[in-house]
Amino acid sequence: MTGDIFGRSDWLIQHLTQVPMLIIHIREQALPSMQASTEGRVSGSKEQTTAPMRIEPLDDADELWAMVCSLAEYLAERANMQAPRELATQWLVEGSVRRVTGLATTNPDRIYTEVWTITQWLRDRAWTLAINPEYQTSVDELVEAITSARRRYPEAPTFQGARHRCPLCGLYAVEPVYGKRGGLEGLACVHCGARREYGGG
Repeated sequence: MTGDIFGRSDWLIQHLTQVPMLIIHIREQALPSMQASTEGRVSGSKEQTTAPMRIEPLDDADELWAMVCSLAEYLAERANMQAPRELATQWLVEGSVRRVTGLATTNPDRIYTEVWTITQWLRDRAWTLAINPEYQTSVDELVEAITSARRRYPEAPTFQGARHRCPLCGLYAVEPVYGKRGGLEGLACVHCGARREYGGG
């Protein structure tokens, strides 16, 4: 991306904002049971048939997530910042090699919370990422990966009005609930009222 630093910062924030719902949507394509659980059974059947897991979308989601975590880790190390504790749980150490393990859950609430926490941490530091040439390549590559994932999964909800599936009523009616200081406090379904608290600020 070219342009002024203010524009670059806004550009990065706009792309990072898409990541939580994008990752959830991609993983839903890999795990049809996340969708099938709320669909009705075939008349007369006693069991629900679930399609097999698709590996390609899971790899796509993990690759995007690895790039997000790698940028957060790089920024924390180079700028001597305290990264969110959720970031530490994403890494697997094999000898001298560290790699992102991927999200070890199919629970959309947990996925949303972990991804939101780390992308919010990066959004809060978008100015640092925008003005420092040291991060230019990493930022450009991450934004291109987000854009590419959006092209491959055009049905993914955008941030505006984006909701994910309620585990109680099954409708896409769950929205984040933020506290007075902007921290994520929990998730709430605007349809049935189900709510999960996270104790944020």
